[in-house]
Amino acid sequence: MESFHATHQPIRVFALGVPEGWQAAVYDLANHKWLDVGGWIHGTVDEAKIDARQKAEAFLGKPIPHLDWK
Repeated sequence: MESFHATHQPIRVFALGVPEGWQAAVYDLANHKWLDVGGWIHGTVDEAKIDARQKAEAFLGKPIPHLDWK
């Protein structure tokens, strides 16, 4: 399984490679809990990264200027 992640305090976003495609997930670092995991399978890693970013922005209530994916 391949995965990518990026951190923007207080959250970490993930693009997770699964056999069916790619999933997006968001983790709250301050409260140590998952905010949104899986559900939707994306065809490409870029689609999953965009979805993860949108979920994170919705949680924070503001745009994220830059995510450095690793």
